[in-house]
Amino acid sequence: MRLSLFDKYKFGLKKLSITQNELALEFGYTRNYINMLVNGKRRNAQFDAWMKENVLPLFENNRRIKK
Repeated sequence: MRLSLFDKYKFGLKKLSITQNELALEFGYTRNYINMLVNGKRRNAQFDAWMKENVLPLFENNRRIKK
């Protein structure tokens, strides 16, 4: 099963024990805006760069091995 980018965002934040409220405080955005970013309803280059650096590496070694 392949996860979408936004599923990776959700699972990655949970794995890192970071709440959307904590991200909102870190970025200076509202929690609602962070929720829209996490769910793919809005785009933000700063947020995407942070996720690419901190969350997406968690999924790099979880590739399936083809038999």
